[in-house]
Amino acid sequence: MVQTNPTSNPPDSINSSPTLHHLPTLPPYKTAKTILIDQSPSLDPLIHHALRDDKHILIQTPSLKDGFIFLSPHLVNGRQISLSQMQDRNITVDVVILSSDQVTTNGIQDSEAYKTAFYSWMVLADRGILTSTTPVISILQNPEVVQDTSAASLPTQFLPDEIIAGLGHLSSDIITTPQGITHIPEASKPTLSDNWMDMLPEETNDIEVIQELRGMKIAERVMADSGIFATQTTKQKEEVPPEEQFGRELAEKIMSGFRT
Repeated sequence: MVQTNPTSNPPDSINSSPTLHHLPTLPPYKTAKTILIDQSPSLDPLIHHALRDDKHILIQTPSLKDGFIFLSPHLVNGRQISLSQMQDRNITVDVVILSSDQVTTNGIQDSEAYKTAFYSWMVLADRGILTSTTPVISILQNPEVVQDTSAASLPTQFLPDEIIAGLGHLSSDIITTPQGITHIPEASKPTLSDNWMDMLPEETNDIEVIQELRGMKIAERVMADSGIFATQTTKQKEEVPPEEQFGRELAEKIMSGFRT
């Protein structure tokens, strides 16, 4: 269990925040049942407000080191939730809300947090938990918007060039500042590809939720190969990487359930 405090110690009202008080008026927030949000103290008032509005909250932890935390109006303490649990519960994200220090005028976060938001988006999109039409809202706490949006100025330093070239950027559809609301008419979203996980840098090997997804995808590939288990009963198992062996064993358990 992961302890969180947005319900036990209510923070300042959302109405007292110069950047958050806009949110309840926005259609993506009004219609959302589940919100994906940063784990940031600056957004605690929003979490508290959303729970009172009977919305569910999926929190992406910093650098995804602790994966995702799920909060609901009826769950006082947040709990870590896996991708498979999200799918079992048919959880879908209706809007993404990010806390940002700086964004470009075309809605791209210009900070280290961009990497977390990008990986989170890709993992959830891969499982169909969100889609390319899911709106993204950036909350600028200390607003400084980069005016130059030429290709050279985009924040590519936070992700490998191969990822940016192959998958594209994640940009916000809406930016809120103390001065008001800005809509980005052609906000871009990353494109899923069959091999997108092959582009991930080595540092992601320590992120549990990404490793969970690798195992799930391997299991799906193994299950799609109808002859793999019959082949392995007649010859010694080939040497495979540990994560692939995990996927095969998981698939074998699933298939054995159908055969009994």
